[in-house]
Amino acid sequence: MCEACACTGAEGLVARTASGDITVSWLRAQRVQLHSVSGEMRLEFAEPFHGEAQLGNVSGNVTVVLPTSSRCEIRATSRGGGEVYQQLPIPLQRNERFEWVGRMGEGADLGMLEVKTVSGDITLRAL
Repeated sequence: MCEACACTGAEGLVARTASGDITVSWLRAQRVQLHSVSGEMRLEFAEPFHGEAQLGNVSGNVTVVLPTSSRCEIRATSRGGGEVYQQLPIPLQRNERFEWVGRMGEGADLGMLEVKTVSGDITLRAL
């Protein structure tokens, strides 16, 4: 298992695993890159997110937990039969067969959260 807690700083967080889970709790970083080939992935932000995050998982489920005051575009894509479960208090912008797109917050300087799986479900939840 790859774990990280209370990550801060401009560098952000980068984690990769070929086989194993990635669990990140109480994240404070605004730049995140998580990639896994096989394993579950869970990312929980401790404070409002408005930065850049890219999460990719080939075979495994991904869960992202965001504070409701986050300000970002969200794009969740599952190409190989996985589902996108959206449990955020935000209006839907687009929901197609393999892709869900939404927005938290308002303004011109929104962050971007991008989650992609090949074979795995994506769950987006509010903190």
